[in-house]
Amino acid sequence: RQVCCTMAYGGAGGYDEAPAENILNWIKEEPEVPVKPARYRSKFAGTTEVASSFGTGKKSAGTFGRSRARDDPKKFLKAGAKTTKGVDPKSRPAKFKRAAPTRKPAVPSKDDRPLYGLKTSKNFVVSNAVENILAAPQPRPAAEPDYLRKSDFGKTPAYLSEVKQEIEQEKDFIRTMLAEDAGAGDDDYEEVRELSEEDRAGLIAALKAKWNEVNDAYQLITFKRISSSSSTIGAIRRKEECENQLAQLEKDIAKLEARGPIYVVDDAGY
Repeated sequence: RQVCCTMAYGGAGGYDEAPAENILNWIKEEPEVPVKPARYRSKFAGTTEVASSFGTGKKSAGTFGRSRARDDPKKFLKAGAKTTKGVDPKSRPAKFKRAAPTRKPAVPSKDDRPLYGLKTSKNFVVSNAVENILAAPQPRPAAEPDYLRKSDFGKTPAYLSEVKQEIEQEKDFIRTMLAEDAGAGDDDYEEVRELSEEDRAGLIAALKAKWNEVNDAYQLITFKRISSSSSTIGAIRRKEECENQLAQLEKDIAKLEARGPIYVVDDAGY
């Protein structure tokens, strides 16, 4: 057989070689049928039951669909069929009976006569003396400590001296910090000093006198019933200024009356 090969023109690129044709390709080949292997069978088939080994077994609905076997309508579950044996379901519990309480002895009747003339031969004086002699002595109460005879009585506690030393250290640190800030900012200011108690008392008295003066003026303004609707703008502003001055004076007085030292800087220009 002659194999034909054709060439096809491919345009500017030239000629392309067409696929080869063969007469043998015209023959249709029969597909191969796969050989089915033999079915697998266990060598223990029919000798053991897998379900019985696990205690499951087949159930009524364990297959495809429910079992078509019908139950006997006469074999239904009856009352008390699954109760414990030896108990009658129709029996009732016994009635509760409360135990009889123990009663006190009866009151003597009017016919009972008491026994007269009973005497004892016990000597209570001797028996009390014997009991006190044989009794164990009671422990003495612990004496209270005499705080006046302590070694540190009348002396300043050690922790107070430590606290005072810490306070002095904090004061020195604050003085150095303020002095450094004052020296770095302006050379006209002198060294920071602590305000004395006399100066503090004088400032407090002056501020309180100023507060009384402003308060008197404020009372006169409020006596006229100043309001935003029936007063002039000037009167309302004077009232607000008095309120602001009173608030500022109260803050200054509270700061001066607070505990602790107060440090001031003397201005050289005044």
